[in-house]
Amino acid sequence: VEGEIYNRWGQKMFAWGNVNGYWDGKTLAGADAPDGTYFFIIKAEGIDGQQFFEKGTLSLIR
Repeated sequence: VEGEIYNRWGQKMFAWGNVNGYWDGKTLAGADAPDGTYFFIIKAEGIDGQQFFEKGTLSLIR
């Protein structure tokens, strides 16, 4: 599983590369990301080799 979070300007805010990955609302540098709308992309491969791809938006509210 790979996941990426982008801000509304297309700047990558966070990424992970394993099945236990998640976004805790912090940037790659470890600072709290500001409130707002973010975009996510998640890619995964099943044990049978089937590819999965999801993208969408989320709102970060502190």
